[in-house]
Amino acid sequence: MRCVSSDREGWLRYTERMKKNLKLVLNIFLLIIIPWAWLNMVFRGGGNFSARGLWSLKFFTVLSNLFAAIAAFCRLFFRKKGFVPVLKLASAIDVSITFLVTLCFLGPLFGFRAMYVGSNLWFHLIVPLLCIAEELFLSEREITRKEHLLCLIPLILYGCGYLGNILLNGREGNDWYAFTMWGMPVAIGIFAFLLLLNLGLGVLYQKIGRHFR
Repeated sequence: MRCVSSDREGWLRYTERMKKNLKLVLNIFLLIIIPWAWLNMVFRGGGNFSARGLWSLKFFTVLSNLFAAIAAFCRLFFRKKGFVPVLKLASAIDVSITFLVTLCFLGPLFGFRAMYVGSNLWFHLIVPLLCIAEELFLSEREITRKEHLLCLIPLILYGCGYLGNILLNGREGNDWYAFTMWGMPVAIGIFAFLLLLNLGLGVLYQKIGRHFR
């Protein structure tokens, strides 16, 4: 019995050490590749759903990925702080929404080839999948309900800014995601659905991640 217990404890220590090393490598990679991809877009552009200069910050895709870079920075340098798991979950949810909107809405509407070129290959596909994998298999603790609600803030702020800009300045040139092509009520409905999706993804990631902690 002691031998079995010792083997189990050794395996658990090895697993924890591997998870710690994987998180370190993954977050260093995210902290390097996301700013690089963004600067590449800033100075070179990158086809549809990209813009040179600071205009690139109008896209939720860019903002959510930069948020993931900030969360990676906090994981590396403030890993013992209680807010870090909340940031990691919130950023994983936001890039997941980027991934799903591209896959289910923008890709069919504008063509998948245009969605996965240049920096957007990283922003729409690779970074979201890495962040999702980290949240599912390498998360450290359960997030409380109150903390989970904080994950809604980035999307609420973006949705209010996006729709408010259209209401103030008109649709032309301001509806880059074509959410109002069926009217403003539909656009509001889309953002309401995305908020529900945000909550649902958080619950799903927490339930799956619980089995790997």
